[in-house]
Amino acid sequence: VVSTQSTGIVLSVLCLAGAVDYAGVLQSPLALKNLFIEYSAKYVNLFCAAEQPLRCWLFRIDLKRGVQLNKEKTWTSGVNMFSGMTAAEKHQYLGLNITSEVDVVPEPHHSTAPAATTHDRRKKGKVTGVKNQAGCG
Repeated sequence: VVSTQSTGIVLSVLCLAGAVDYAGVLQSPLALKNLFIEYSAKYVNLFCAAEQPLRCWLFRIDLKRGVQLNKEKTWTSGVNMFSGMTAAEKHQYLGLNITSEVDVVPEPHHSTAPAATTHDRRKKGKVTGVKNQAGCG
């Protein structure tokens, strides 16, 4: 669960392991440790082993926020890749990323040929299917 108090932004997340009783997990240090281990295994590339104490603390805070949101809202909050991130790391995923401006817009090419009914660039090997691009795109 991501919550930025100053901007009022709330990113809700989906469950990592199906229907989990997060309130119960917070009451059991062993259950919290096991859920954090599962989270760490799934999102292994997000942080290094030296950061595990910090990430577990952030994970627990997000889990508490998720339990509270689940009591207040009609939607369900849970665990995803944002659950162990700092507010600054989560903020990197917000907004539109425009890294350069185009000075000259080329004139569109208008063809007189009939338009194709379908055009799948994946079949031509030009692009790949949808992926999790993390902070890139």
